Formats: sequence, structure tokens, C-alpha cells
Amino acid sequence: MTKGLERMAYLLRQGLCRVLVCGLFFFSLLPGGGAAAADDQSPPSGQPVEVSLGLYLLDVLSIDDSEQTVTIDFGLSARWVDKRLASKAGQTIPLEEAWAPNLQMMSNKNIRLTRPAVLHVTEGGKVEYLQRYIGEIWHASDLSNFPLDNQTFSIQLITPGNTPQQIRLVENREKTGQSDAWSVVGWDRFSGHWKNDPFFFQPAQQEFAGAAYVFTAHRKQGYYYWKVIIPLCLVILMSGAVFWIDASNSSSQISVAYTAILTLVAYRFLIGNMVPEVSYMTRLDRFMLGASILVFCVLGEAIWTGRLMARGKLATAVRVDYWCRWIFLAAFIVIGLVSFVF
Repeated sequence: MTKGLERMAYLLRQGLCRVLVCGLFFFSLLPGGGAAAADDQSPPSGQPVEVSLGLYLLDVLSIDDSEQTVTIDFGLSARWVDKRLASKAGQTIPLEEAWAPNLQMMSNKNIRLTRPAVLHVTEGGKVEYLQRYIGEIWHASDLSNFPLDNQTFSIQLITPGNTPQQIRLVENREKTGQSDAWSVVGWDRFSGHWKNDPFFFQPAQQEFAGAAYVFTAHRKQGYYYWKVIIPLCLVILMSGAVFWIDASNSSSQISVAYTAILTLVAYRFLIGNMVPEVSYMTRLDRFMLGASILVFCVLGEAIWTGRLMARGKLATAVRVDYWCRWIFLAAFIVIGLVSFVF
């Protein structure tokens, strides 16, 4: 009796499996069913699929040199043709219901999307994806010319899983541009452009299709001239007063030199917060280093002439002060030229 029941259960399971397989087979033959549904998620026939990209840079809200981040606000347009969606002309469909290029943003820190993820289908299977992005991206700054520098920023988009032979990213000039003004303070804007920029994924030894919108900003120097460089020059020139103080008053000479050194140290901390901890020297770093060495030499000269006075060599001390006035001025000019001109 038990064996009979087990036999009937086995035959019942076999019958249900056959019915299920046959049902899936016939479903796959129906329009929109089975393989057809899977094909909707595959790229359109005919490779490479041409995807035209347009990027309108609405605003640059901030540029942080110390954190090496840029806060941006931009709109993105991606257009392609998918004949399979021709019957849905005039409709707006969810992104997950049809094929779309898997556009991913490189150097993304905390970008957020502000529009729904949908596709707009028009006549002939033309598809457009519109999105607005706001947030921060990472940026590797070249600060060797700081604060007289220009910075080039890149918004790079790649398509993981798709090679340049499968997807071709091209520029849509009608949808590409910039707003007339930015919110960021202390920078002048330059125009941007698209460039072909595929991404090579080293672990998989595969190249993905990619493109980048590149734009340049010019740093305004007014703040640095009036708040940093000119005050520094005054501190350095103040240290030069040592050579004009009577050689017999060595304590006043040393006091002025010490004050200049302490002021330069304070400015060193101020400037250190403006830029990241880079291994190379910026123009402002060169100026600070030259100024520090020069003021240290002034202190050394004040101590030297003080010792000469202690030995009763007043004439020698006066002569040293006289020649150091011009040496100091020449050295100051050379430091300025090397730092900000050459």
C-alpha cells in the first residue's frame, strides 16, 4: 500500500513538471513573453549602439582645495534609438522596463539624483533619459602654480559591462553647455567640452566605453594678493628695518627679527589650511620658504652685529648693516620673481 502511494506521488510530480515545461515553451512563443521579454533588456540590434550625451552645467557651488572636492549641479541627457519601443511612442516608461546604457559616474563622492528614473519614448523608437545630479565629486588638483593656477575638472561617465565596440558615446551639442554664472566665489569659468574617455578595468582586463565632460576654472588672485601676499611682503620688509636701526641698539634689532619670524610661522599655519598636504611645493610655498630663510638670515645678521658691538667694533657693524640693506632688498626681489614669475 505504501509503495503504491509513493508511485502515484512520483507520477504526479512528473506530470506537473511536464505541464510546467510545456507551459513555459508556449509562453515563450507569445508576443512579449519569454525570450522576447528578456530581449527587451538587451542592447538594440546593430552594434555599436550610438548614445548621444548632453550635459548642461547648471552651477558650480564650491571648490574645496584642501578636501579636493567640487560641488556641482548639472543636467544629463542620453539619447539612443531602440526600434523595439516604437509602439510606445509618446509614453514614459520606468527605466527598468527597457534597455538603457548603464551610465555610472566616476569619482562620485555623494552625488544624488533629483528626477525619477524614467525613459521618454518618441516616434521611431527614439529614447531619451533625462536626469539632474547635485553633489560632490572628487578632484585631483595640480596646485604647483597655486595661487596663480587654473584647474581642470572632469565629469567622467562609463558603461560597466559594455566595451567601446558595443556602445559608442558621442556628444550632443544641442544639449551641452553651461550657465552664465556660478555660485562659487573666487573663480572665473571657462567653457567645457566632451572627450572620448574609455575606462580600463584592470582586474578584468577589460575596457569599458566612457566619455568625460571637461571644464576649466581660473582662480581669482585678488584674495591672495590682498590677504596673504601683500601682508607677507610687509612683514618681510619690516624685518629689513633691522639694518636701519642704530647698530648700538642690538636688542631692538633682534626683537624686530624675532617678531618677523613669529609672524611668518603664523602665516604658515594659515596657508597650510588652504591646500592639501601635497608632496611638492606650490608657488606660495616657494615664497614662504624663501621669506623664512631671508628673515632667519636677518636675525643672524642682528646677532652678528650685536657681537661686533660687544667687542667694540662699531665701524665694522655699521658697515655690515649698510651692505646688508641692499643685499636684503636684492634677495627679496629675487624671491618674488622666482616664486610668482618664473
